[in-house]
Amino acid sequence: MKNQYFGDIHDLFKYDLVIEILTKSKASKFTFIPMLTPNENNKEGNRTKYTKNRAGHGRENLRRFLERCIRENRRNVLELRKYFTLHPLMNQLGEQVKLYIHHADKENPFFTHESRSAYFNSIPLGWLYDAVILVDPDVGIVVKSATTRTLHKYVTYEEIKNLIRRMNSNSILLVISQYIHRVTRKRYYQRSLNEVKALFLKLRWPRQEA
Repeated sequence: MKNQYFGDIHDLFKYDLVIEILTKSKASKFTFIPMLTPNENNKEGNRTKYTKNRAGHGRENLRRFLERCIRENRRNVLELRKYFTLHPLMNQLGEQVKLYIHHADKENPFFTHESRSAYFNSIPLGWLYDAVILVDPDVGIVVKSATTRTLHKYVTYEEIKNLIRRMNSNSILLVISQYIHRVTRKRYYQRSLNEVKALFLKLRWPRQEA
């Protein structure tokens, strides 16, 4: 993902979805794993008109917060910390949900293909227990046409598998895939479902519990 996308209609949808799951589940943490890449000089991220038919429009405090971030030029994923401070969430058990945002170090803030192993391996194990875990790549789940020049924009199935191995059974993993790759939606979703099913068949159970 890129900071220039922060607050667009896709963000309204995905954060609304995360909040809905957090408040309806027993998860006590929201672990956000943004695969942040540099902004580009284009118009991507400019779709910020939240019409009533947009998913997430009904969550007024989220919608108004994102609108204010855009208006005040505060388009940065770290702004989510302010939202959770202003609007603390309670889970199904009545416990306050904690927010964790995983990001690269200050000197090298962006996700790269070369640093991907270190990036994912440095996610604290405790962040993956009893959590809703959102992985947000720039483009989505890796496709066959990806090259070494574009792989930093994708999360791989191996990285998804390793996250599932590390998290406990009380956690929920979400991977945001923003683009349909030159096929019909039905075909794309079916192919992705088959890939995920194959991934689960390769996992060894039970996993370590917290």
